[in-house]
Amino acid sequence: MNCGLGNLFTLKAHLQGIALADETRLDDVIQAIGLGVAAQMENFCDRKLPRVVGDTFVSPADRASFILPRYPVETVTLIEFKADETSGWVSGAGNVPAVQSLSGPSGLVYLGDGADPGKYWSQVRFTFTGGYWFETLEPTDDGFPSTLPAGAAALPADLLLAWLTQCRRVWSAFDKLGTKITDNSQAASAALAALDWTPESREILARYRRMTLI
Repeated sequence: MNCGLGNLFTLKAHLQGIALADETRLDDVIQAIGLGVAAQMENFCDRKLPRVVGDTFVSPADRASFILPRYPVETVTLIEFKADETSGWVSGAGNVPAVQSLSGPSGLVYLGDGADPGKYWSQVRFTFTGGYWFETLEPTDDGFPSTLPAGAAALPADLLLAWLTQCRRVWSAFDKLGTKITDNSQAASAALAALDWTPESREILARYRRMTLI
């Protein structure tokens, strides 16, 4: 099960402890915390973190360089250009420039001949594979543990630590006995919204912020 940046078993072991690994009554809340913290991390870093195959990114086309939002980038499989709504998206030789260079670790893409293909209202769309891979199968699932896909980058240990540390902070603030509020999902959301980053998480995430191009 995808809980944001890890599977449910990993998150439960960190929040509840191995002794409560079979306790399932708060699984939905634990998953909500994991997904919510991962989304906060993406907002803080202005980038997407989990690996996705065939993701898309649309940008104004009046430039020659782009920073894709999900990296490390493994491959760019398609580039399309749209000058107007009548013509729509077009691709292929002579229509859009090819990738001249690609910095996978930073997500930075330079287009080759014919770059800067349009006015500010024109658009370019990239189809690509990128982001960090992590285990989503549970120990009881067939095929566990998964194998790192060829060319993929595993989630860095410090990012995993930042995610787990922040999840624990939310978990500690969450009223698990239900004495303050009866709706567990509302309690989890309130705890998530009220907390700032731990100092450790903020320091780690600062190193993963996505740079911008002027």
